[in-house]
Amino acid sequence: MSVRVRPASPIKMTKTTALKLLTEYANLCAGMSHPIAKDAARMPDRFPESGSVRKAMRWLGYMQGVMVMSGAFRIDQVKEHSRRGYVFADQETTI
Repeated sequence: MSVRVRPASPIKMTKTTALKLLTEYANLCAGMSHPIAKDAARMPDRFPESGSVRKAMRWLGYMQGVMVMSGAFRIDQVKEHSRRGYVFADQETTI
């Protein structure tokens, strides 16, 4: 019997958290051959120091769209990444 473990409460998204997620996705994009993924892989390096939280959230949303369209993740997975604040951990825990 498999039971889904309820996800943790959502974190408060900050500029630092958004940029951390952006960087994790960019590292994945670096290994992809699609031209959009190659461009997306350079996004963290181009984010302006003075960029706002809102700008970081827009960039993260774009990157999540790239991840979904490339087939790397499903929409429900990137939503969960945003809820917990990181990408690479157990995607689903079963008991």
